[in-house]
This record gives sequence, structure tokens and C-alpha cells, in this order.
Amino acid sequence: YVLRAQALLRDIEWGGPDEKHRPLVEELILDGYRLLESESNDVRRARLMFMVARLLPQDMSWKDERSVTALFEQAYELQPDSAEVVFRFGQWLVDADLDKTRGLKLLTRAVELDPKDALYHYELARLLQLNGEFGQAMALLIKAIDLLPEQRELLRIRSSNASRSDLRRLLVKADEAEDISQGEFYGLDMMQRRKLLEQVLAERQNDRNLNFMAARFYFANGELAMAEEAISKAVTEGDLARTFRGYYLQQFELYRDILQRSGTNPGKLQAINQALDDYQQALSYDEALELGIEGGHRYKIGLRVAKQNENELNQGLEVIKAYSGYPFAKASVQAGDRILALAHRQPESVMSIYNILSNFKPGTSVPLMIARQGQELEMELIVE
Repeated sequence: YVLRAQALLRDIEWGGPDEKHRPLVEELILDGYRLLESESNDVRRARLMFMVARLLPQDMSWKDERSVTALFEQAYELQPDSAEVVFRFGQWLVDADLDKTRGLKLLTRAVELDPKDALYHYELARLLQLNGEFGQAMALLIKAIDLLPEQRELLRIRSSNASRSDLRRLLVKADEAEDISQGEFYGLDMMQRRKLLEQVLAERQNDRNLNFMAARFYFANGELAMAEEAISKAVTEGDLARTFRGYYLQQFELYRDILQRSGTNPGKLQAINQALDDYQQALSYDEALELGIEGGHRYKIGLRVAKQNENELNQGLEVIKAYSGYPFAKASVQAGDRILALAHRQPESVMSIYNILSNFKPGTSVPLMIARQGQELEMELIVE
């Protein structure tokens, strides 16, 4: 019975629950309850309770939080030192949102009982990360990665491999909360930070965010050659060839600072300074377009918008202010709206709005679509 239940649960954990599993789940649940009625051995009873408790949530008609919790509780009382029982009980309490504090304690206890199981480290790290406990979570993920050669079950191997990508995401979040190059960083000294950063970079050598982080770290520690190598992977030649968005401003400024201090690549420094100048000029031109300069622009926009990064463009151009007396305000656009389309085109900046409207004669009515409080609204804008 236990072997059949384990095989089914592995299948579900691998590919997710499916309607094809339901008949076997129901059969094993019923068999488990029948076996419990006649089983008197405490060890075997605990094992049966544990398996039935894991099976019940796989079928909505059987899933009952009180029944599942009671079975786990009884199994735990009979086998308090079984790492798997302790782990699954803790996982259930957290995932079912029944008692997260106790659940985390049980998961921590499972790691202590079996410190060589990558699954326990991975799951505990995942939950600690959600609680903002980045330092402990990073240490657990590093341990899960190191445990890969000792894992035999597929689920444990997957957990160890998944820890690599989770560690990368967690390191980026941790750096956003506490700068890895400055002050305190979750109790890690500079050597430990370096080891962590370089371990993650070894897996993702061309990751822009990681290389920007590494460049900041090396620059703060006076390692200019390594800082320049890292920042060159965060800011590519393609980035230098076009006017960059404000999203990359910090990267360009760091690149400039590294080259100014090292003095090793004056040609590249000139290109970086030119890119920064172009950005400032584009920024100034956008600001001028908002209200127009008398005699300088044929069309006055009357709209202030937020600077967008590449990931935000598909959400629309956010309006900071629509100046009264100008076309967008007259079309009932408000602060907080997002411009999704203007004349059936997606604007990315004030400049792109200017280019769109410059194609129409004054008095022309053009379609305008905005997003407001989760709803899409269609409007008409009169060109002036």
C-alpha cells in the first residue's frame, strides 16, 4: 500500500494532479482507512496515517482540513523524529494557511533531522523568502545546491537544481533591500558576499542584473578591472548605439564612474558620456514638449507622463498630470490613467505622442484608449 501511494504521489508532484489520478486516489484513501482499522503497530499506523493525510488533499471531494490535520498530528505524535513526517506536516500547515508559525518550526526541525535532504532545504528557503528572511533563505539554497551529488530521488534532484534559479532571484531581491556593496548584508562579510555573488554568476555569466550588481560590488572594493568587465556585460555595445531609457541610467552612470577612475578606456568613456548627454537632451526635449515652447513646437502636448522601463510598456503610458486647457484634459484624461493606444498606436513617451499627433491636422478627431482603475475606456481626442 505504501509503495503504491508513494508512486502515485511522485507522479502527482511531477506533473500535477489530473483527472486520471482520481480513481486511484480514491481507492488508496479507502484502502488506507480500512488498513488503519486493523493495524495495531504504532510505526505502521503512523506510516498509514501519514500516507492518507497526503492523499486526501489530492481529491476535492475528500479534502477536509480537519481530517488532514488530525491524521498528520497523530502520525507526528507516533513518529516525532521522522524527518519526512515532520516535513510534510509542516508543509501542510503552511500551504493550507492553518498555522504558519508552527509549520515553519516543523520544517526547520525536518532540516535538522535530515540535513542531507535538498527538498527540505529548498522548501524551507522558499517560505522564509516569502517572509523576507533573505539571509537564512540564501544559506539554505546554497546548501541545497551543494547537496545535489547526494540526492537519489527525482524530486530531491529537482529541488537541488531549482535552488540555482531561486538563489539568483533571491540575491537580486536581497540586493534591492540591502545593497550588497555597502554596509550590512544579512550578516555576510565581504568575502562571503563575494563567494555568493561569484557562485551565482558562474551559472548566469551574461545576466545583466547580476553583472550590474557585481560591478557595483567590485567598484566599491576598488577592483576596477573586474568592475569594468562586469559592467560591460550589463551595458552592451547595442545599448551605446541608441538613446537608452531611464531604466538603465544607474548602469550608465556606474560605467562612467568606473572608466573615469581607471583611465583605461578613454574611447569607451567618451561613448558613455555621449550616451548620458543624449539621454539628458531627450529628457529636456520631452519636458519642453509637455507644454510647448512658444514658437518652438507646432504642437503642445499638455501631458506629463512617467518614465517607462521596457517591462512596463505593455501596461500603458502612465499619466502623472493632464494640464487643463489642453487636448488630453479636454478628452477627460486624468492623473493615474494609462494611455494604451492613440490613433491605434502604442505611445512609449511624450515624444512618441508628439510624433503621432503631428501627422494630423488641427480639428481632427483621433481615437484614444486608456486604462483606468482596471477598466479600458475608449475616448476621442481633438487635435489642436
